[in-house]
Amino acid sequence: MSIAMASGPRPTILNSPCWNGYRTADYDAVMADTSALLRTLAVVAGKADVAWRGVTCDVSAEPERLTVQGAFARHADGIDL
Repeated sequence: MSIAMASGPRPTILNSPCWNGYRTADYDAVMADTSALLRTLAVVAGKADVAWRGVTCDVSAEPERLTVQGAFARHADGIDL
C-alpha cells in the first residue's frame, strides 16, 4: 500500500461543501451559475471570447439551450434519435 492510499482519499470538488448544492439545484440554476463562472473566468483571463477546436464562443452571450434531440440533429451527423 502506498503512503497516499494509507492517508485516505483526496478531497475533490465533487465532495466539497460548495459543490453539494448542485446535486439538488434545478437545471436553470446550474446553467446560470456555469454561465456566470465562464464570464468571470474570461474577465480574469482578459478575453471576451474563448475557443476550442476552432470554434469561438462569446462567453458574455446568453447560453443557447438545446434538447438532446436538437443537439444530435445539429452536431451528430447521421445519428437520428
